[in-house]
Amino acid sequence: MTDLTFKGGYGEHGRSCFLIAVKDYYIILDCGIMDTDPNPYPDINREILEKVKYMFVSHHHEDHIGAFEHFVDNGFCGKLVISQVAYILADINYNNTIFLDTNSTNLNLCEDIEVQYGRSGHCVGSLWFNIKLENKSYFYSGDFQAYTHAYICDVPENVVANVAIIDAAHKDLDVAENRSKQFIDTVQMHLDNEEKVVLPVQPYGRGIEILLDILKNLSSYKIAVDKRFLKAILKNLEYQQYFKQDSYRIVEKFLDTNPLYDDNTFDILLIGDSHLVKQSTQTILENVKDKFIVVATGKVAKNEMIDKLKKKDCLVKCSYTHHQSFKDIENWVNNNEFGIIVPFHNDLKQLIV
Repeated sequence: MTDLTFKGGYGEHGRSCFLIAVKDYYIILDCGIMDTDPNPYPDINREILEKVKYMFVSHHHEDHIGAFEHFVDNGFCGKLVISQVAYILADINYNNTIFLDTNSTNLNLCEDIEVQYGRSGHCVGSLWFNIKLENKSYFYSGDFQAYTHAYICDVPENVVANVAIIDAAHKDLDVAENRSKQFIDTVQMHLDNEEKVVLPVQPYGRGIEILLDILKNLSSYKIAVDKRFLKAILKNLEYQQYFKQDSYRIVEKFLDTNPLYDDNTFDILLIGDSHLVKQSTQTILENVKDKFIVVATGKVAKNEMIDKLKKKDCLVKCSYTHHQSFKDIENWVNNNEFGIIVPFHNDLKQLIV
């Protein structure tokens, strides 16, 4: 695969970036950063960036678009291909942009490039791409989840690609449906133990999924959200075309209950601060008078608040994954014709032929 170069995301979590050489120009798939690395950017020099004709961005999360301004500053002046929702949420300003409309599934970029695309189920604005060149095609899943509570996933069928770059962040875990049950069982166990449950969540993506899971399975409990997550929920709902209709209505009905946290009268509290770094989060936790447990559903950065919770034995981890496992991939990949499969977003370096 001398025409495909891994610039990030392969053999690591984050910094997703793949470079395709096409005749006298290049195509880039995502431009993420690794925020835990002192040098967070993908290693692409100015000479190459100046020859990039198209940059496809799958969604607005930093590990997929965080290097965009850096690339522009270092020579990228080609066309950005992205959903309008992802563009808005990433808060970038770039005039040479092609927006992909969810009312369509195909686009001819030029005489030699056709793009097939669909919603990837990861968050509002997230897309997968199948890029058909003159002699070769590349499927790129971006962050992908076929089994979701909130978001629509246009699961690829009968897609033909020589190379498929597929999200496989959770190499050792069970299918998503079973992981969801494990999470609900964990929350229920702590509620049965008369503990309040605090859930730090990613506001744009996994947070809405977790909220839907709780509303569907634990609706008899008092559920509250903090200001940051409430604001994110309202923003997410502006993009109804990415939501399953029944889930959208469930969230709307939940908002009618006035769920904003303002005191200790909650059983489950969702906080829009996945790494527990905001001062407002610390204030909330310090004011909880009853016995409580913080259930971390993803990676958390090392910080003073985490250390305090650990010392008080008030922190447990229960992975709520919003990426694919290898078992998830098996459920849909065989309905397509892929040549070489490149699993990314994990610490492995392997190709599936």
